[in-house]
Amino acid sequence: TVTARLNPGNITVLNGVVHQIDQLLGFVYKTAIEEIGIDPVTQNFEQLINAARKDLQNYLTSSNGVTVFAPINQAMYAIVNIYPNYINNQSLINMVLEMSLLQLGLSVDLMGYNAGYEAYTTVVSRYNGRLIKVYSEGNDTWVEGGYVQARVIKPDIGVTNGVVHQIDAVFGIPTRDIPYTIFCKDWLMSTYIQMKYLGLDQYMRDPILVKNQPCSVSGITAIGSGVPNTGAGLGQGNTYTELCGQGITRCE
Repeated sequence: TVTARLNPGNITVLNGVVHQIDQLLGFVYKTAIEEIGIDPVTQNFEQLINAARKDLQNYLTSSNGVTVFAPINQAMYAIVNIYPNYINNQSLINMVLEMSLLQLGLSVDLMGYNAGYEAYTTVVSRYNGRLIKVYSEGNDTWVEGGYVQARVIKPDIGVTNGVVHQIDAVFGIPTRDIPYTIFCKDWLMSTYIQMKYLGLDQYMRDPILVKNQPCSVSGITAIGSGVPNTGAGLGQGNTYTELCGQGITRCE
């Protein structure tokens, strides 16, 4: 299987439409490590690979059976904000790469996967046999590894010795805080709104969770119950400073 990126698409010509693509369809000619290093979207991940253990690098040049979840550059930039010197942490680098590789010979077809979360499937990574979870949500396919959820950006990129899947996060290194994670889930949107009412979205972004940190709380109107308050006379549109998690009763 070969997947190609449109660059650009839908070019109107006299007798139809032309789509420019970045690879030849039906002809696989790069290994996994070559694909990661040549594609400008994943070149930063190649730097991590080059700093990892030699046996892990050799895995990527195996003759067949290779499956790699390759974080895109934006995902690699994000971990620099959490671990500025991660490239000097040999054990961390090895863990990330092992978790991004499936056991030799294992594979998973992501392009044709459309089962929901309840019907998720799992595959085994090289990192101590840890499982990678695969499922669909909305119009996206997601994978989870090392307590990190990643969206599949470009699945099933065929290479001469296996397949590469591009993802938008780095397994094993969480970079999204709790409020952001909740905000990104459609079914948790009402939870996120309540967190904002209580000022907890700010409190939970504090990396050391300072006790009794002051938060700004807004008075809002709730259907059927008016403005939620504790008897202190909070009004719609007004902002008050309270201790995080206190001062406003949850709207029913």
